[in-house]
Amino acid sequence: MATIDQSGAEVEPRIVLSDHERRLLMMAGEGGCIAAIAAHEKAIDRLVALGLMTRWDKFNNVISPSGETYLAGLDANLDDNLRRLINGIKKQHGLKDGDENPFVPKVIEGELDAS
Repeated sequence: MATIDQSGAEVEPRIVLSDHERRLLMMAGEGGCIAAIAAHEKAIDRLVALGLMTRWDKFNNVISPSGETYLAGLDANLDDNLRRLINGIKKQHGLKDGDENPFVPKVIEGELDAS
């Protein structure tokens, strides 16, 4: 069954990674090669099978273009979630865009003595 977004367009199913797999993919995204040995072996094998990493050999596994796209989607999703959280807090406290932020300590704003 296809997944449909809010506009009615069909989208690819979302790949769900474990925390360990996500961390390895993020490390590879920083330009590293990761060896598929010990605790990383199963996670790297799965990332390669999903097409998120490319295997040069057992000791050199790097992020693939699909993996880079996946990470970009994670960043965008995190940004959206933070935006919703911030907007929810603003709404809860009756704040609008441009209002002074009461959550920033006055010390940071330089209005109070830090002592």
